[in-house]
Amino acid sequence: MLKRLRKETARLEGASPWTVLGIPPTEDADAIAQAEKRMKHRYGRIARDDRFSDAIADMARALVNRVGLAAEEARKPRPPPPADGPESNEARAFEAGLAAMRVGDWPRAVRGFRTAHNTRIDVPQYMAHLGWALFNDTSRGDARLQEALEVLELADSWDDTLADGQLWLGLVELASEELERAHARLKRLKARAPDHPGVDDALQKVETALDEAVEMESFEDEEGGA
Repeated sequence: MLKRLRKETARLEGASPWTVLGIPPTEDADAIAQAEKRMKHRYGRIARDDRFSDAIADMARALVNRVGLAAEEARKPRPPPPADGPESNEARAFEAGLAAMRVGDWPRAVRGFRTAHNTRIDVPQYMAHLGWALFNDTSRGDARLQEALEVLELADSWDDTLADGQLWLGLVELASEELERAHARLKRLKARAPDHPGVDDALQKVETALDEAVEMESFEDEEGGA
């Protein structure tokens, strides 16, 4: 959790109030108030949780304050946004990520999806695509697995019904040797969306890995007994 909050603090430092609040630019006072309440609750719940250390609580409280300052900034009168505003940038970035993903250019896909996610941090679809691109970007070395897992788990926490997100998280859990979690997740996906592309193949891979793990455990028990 400390590592996650450090990343969140670094990402929001100097960010626009809309990025902090997780909403597109608006003059709707109710929308701003709702976003402020939601984000303060998100970080405030961590700050109040006795299971976490003082360092985590302090960092969470700082993020609550950051949200409050962002809401104040968002409420200030401002000139109309230009026609080519954040929404169009966000859409272009996501489309660029999809185009790169289709041709297997994963570093470029990461850049596109990250730009879209940073513009709108509350869109699970952006999170899921970013996580999958991170996992496939081998140029990131060993760090890619943990990075992908964190982002896909974040997408899951926002929306656990997103089929692609569940499939990709299951495959990353498989790569992380979280076999039971991956199996349970993919079985739920299969029950909910039996025709979703890739679910049968992913489920078979996990079940094969589980069988191999059982065989290995049995072999080790026999060796130990000998």
